[in-house]
Amino acid sequence: AIERAIKMGACNIYHGCVHNMLHEKSEEILKALYKAASFVVQAIVFKQSGNYIKHQSQLLQVASAEEQMIINTFLKYKNGEVVDFNEASKMLFEWSKKRIYVSIHIH
Repeated sequence: AIERAIKMGACNIYHGCVHNMLHEKSEEILKALYKAASFVVQAIVFKQSGNYIKHQSQLLQVASAEEQMIINTFLKYKNGEVVDFNEASKMLFEWSKKRIYVSIHIH
């Protein structure tokens, strides 16, 4: 079930990124996609460790470097910091694409 949640989350984020980069170009949509990605990272860490980590700051200590970039960007949005839309969109798109690839090729 956890692997399915990770795959579905990554697929939804990927689709949202594509639509947002091509059509909407909305900072609010990107922020929401990063929030969703933070939940996927929580699921990834739970799958790897068996521990549910609620707080993003604690998640940063155990997540991979790539997932740390996702959490850090989400925290910037959450704290009202300026985030480069194009760079953040590309990073999230590439991350979600990789997560989909990994989830397809695990089995």
